[in-house]
Amino acid sequence: MSLQGEIDDLFVYAMKGQWDEVLRIYKKNPEAHKAKITKSEDTALHVAVSVGQTDAAVELLAVSQEGILEMKNARGNSALHIAAALGNLLVCKSMVSRNLNLITIRNHKGETPLFLAALHGKRDAFIYLHSLSKDEYLVRRNDGDTILHASISGEYFKLALNIIHCHPSLADAINENGLSPLHILASKPNAFHSSTRLGLFDRIIYHCLVVDEFEEETHDVEEYVAKKTKIGKETLNRLHLNQSVSQVHKRRKEGEETVDEENPHQQSGSIQVATPGVDSCAVSSESKGAREEPSFASSSRLSHAKGNEEQENKTVGEESPQKTSTSQGDNQRSDSRQFPSNYEKIVLFLKLLMKALLIILGIGILRIEKIQRKKELHMWAKRAMNELIKYTTSYKFYDNTGLYPGKVKEEFLIPNDLMTDPGKFKEELLISNDLMTDLWKKHTSDSSLTDQKQRSDQNEIGKQHTPILIAAKMGVTEMVEKILDEFPVAIQDLDSDNKNVVLLAVENRQSQIYNHLLHRKILKESVFRQLDKEGNSALHLAAQCKEQRPWLIPGVALQMQWEIKWYKFVKHSMPPQFFPRYNTKHETPKEVFITSHKDLIKEGGKWLTKTSESCSVVAALIATVAFTTSATVPGGVDQNTGIPLLKGKFAFDAFSISSLVALCFSITALVFFLSILTSRYDEKDFAMDLPRKLLFGLTSLFASIASVLVSFCDGHIFILSHKLKSVAYPLYAALCFPITYFAFAQLSLYFDLCWAIFKKVPQRSNKAFLH
Repeated sequence: MSLQGEIDDLFVYAMKGQWDEVLRIYKKNPEAHKAKITKSEDTALHVAVSVGQTDAAVELLAVSQEGILEMKNARGNSALHIAAALGNLLVCKSMVSRNLNLITIRNHKGETPLFLAALHGKRDAFIYLHSLSKDEYLVRRNDGDTILHASISGEYFKLALNIIHCHPSLADAINENGLSPLHILASKPNAFHSSTRLGLFDRIIYHCLVVDEFEEETHDVEEYVAKKTKIGKETLNRLHLNQSVSQVHKRRKEGEETVDEENPHQQSGSIQVATPGVDSCAVSSESKGAREEPSFASSSRLSHAKGNEEQENKTVGEESPQKTSTSQGDNQRSDSRQFPSNYEKIVLFLKLLMKALLIILGIGILRIEKIQRKKELHMWAKRAMNELIKYTTSYKFYDNTGLYPGKVKEEFLIPNDLMTDPGKFKEELLISNDLMTDLWKKHTSDSSLTDQKQRSDQNEIGKQHTPILIAAKMGVTEMVEKILDEFPVAIQDLDSDNKNVVLLAVENRQSQIYNHLLHRKILKESVFRQLDKEGNSALHLAAQCKEQRPWLIPGVALQMQWEIKWYKFVKHSMPPQFFPRYNTKHETPKEVFITSHKDLIKEGGKWLTKTSESCSVVAALIATVAFTTSATVPGGVDQNTGIPLLKGKFAFDAFSISSLVALCFSITALVFFLSILTSRYDEKDFAMDLPRKLLFGLTSLFASIASVLVSFCDGHIFILSHKLKSVAYPLYAALCFPITYFAFAQLSLYFDLCWAIFKKVPQRSNKAFLH
């Protein structure tokens, strides 16, 4: 069979999953190893790794030539790139044992296998690949993103925390867009508790759940890899021995010097290689269970970590030297315990009891686990934030921030010998002048454009958002508080529109952050009176209305009410006449509010009209039924006296009162809804008048519905009074329970309306910031 025919067969067998046939062709024809069988230029080895066929991939590796492992597909990915992205630790181990230089190969985006492992959050593959080399050349791609950028972008905060411990310098690394890892973290509000909205029961569960603290332990990397790949130590040793034998045979065949079999990993290359298992990394584990989490300790930082032991003990999860003895680690762990060991069993029992109670109450285990994962995400995101802020230098050195792109001119100094001899000074000055003129004419055309571009780039980088500004815009209260605690000077940060933290918080309706800034001890005169490029104050920005619906409340009319509340809250948070009255367009905040909210007022009026019309129909029907029942006397009346025959019985009295209450409340609801329909819908009416009328109307409507139901039960009880009198009330209670439960489930509008009216400070929704 021709080579092309075998290539076609490779594609067919790979697509059908017949890897035994693929292996047979690989053994039969070595030229088939280089064959690219898919449209994306994947080899059979690429396909086997990408579909998760670990056994087939390892067998193909065993018969493949060494140069085949470096082949790339259309995206520039080698087979190791795919294995690292999928977290296939065994395949990564097998490939690297054949050729260590595979970890330096980059794809078209400049991503190494180590970078892809961090990008996809594959912790096991990352810890192994990272143990092979500590060179920071492997941690960046073409756009300047580092492995720390990648892990935070994917919300793999545990991995990000370990990367910070291993490479603290990456905490302040900036990509080509001028963004640091702290910038990326600030743009993820849903990773923090302050931006998470939970219901009442979910909040109770959230506070009841316990997230275990981070405890770091050191392990040998080889043992960690063996455990994760589920292969024994003997298998690993045999794998190293086979690798050593194959290398010796190859080098003898090529006439080269024999390699030391005891150090098979020491190969020539441009990267710094660390022998796996020897001070290469530390594998951390949570105290929660047997699931291990990696935490990398760079060997170059061991002495530094030892010298700063007191400082690092304050931070949970700091790296510890791997050569620390087991007895010392046990002593440290025993010293860190604040309670007796038997207390742990009591806590575990209480946690189990709490989960069982929640399940009995109807809250499923899946819901509890979801909230547990959310709380763990919040905890690890906050810890990663603290570490990033700890290592940041953006507020220490202006050269790193770009906030001040202009360079300081050095002082022009004249030598002393020229100062003492005026003639010589004049001669040297003329020569220098002629030389500088020639140089200027030669380079002015090229350098002027370059300088202009550099100056423009520096200014743009200097004016972009800092992490605290992004956090203020996104509503990450924890980050704003932490940055201001560590660097109070950050309150002076401005963006390209000349907006500070206060203006961004007001503009984006971040009420929690604005409240925090109000109660913080800062110079309010300068911070809260800040103006943007258009001369808008904080009150002007509070008066503006954007297309998005930022408030955590349904209904356009309620959105309008909260817009008014937010405007008044910002206005009354400062003394009268505190905010400047006019902007550059000579508009007052009141004029800006009226102009920008015209469309919202129209939509709110339409929403109120439709709601009132629907409720009016229901109220009219209930009023008709209630009038009929109130005019009916159960059991009839005495023909002689006209007195009801059932007078004096409890059910008769309850029927009479409930029917009358239903009639009165239904008519009251009808009146309130009609008053809404005849309203003028001015902006001031949405502040309290219209929402209050709607609330009273809905309250009356629901009361009339409940009264009609009670009158029906009271009238029906006379039918069962002779036969099933003892079970009448329990029967009605059982029948009314599902109706009541369904009614409360459908009363979201009513509860939202109550919350909107009685809530003093509006609360923002973060739906627009979902990632």
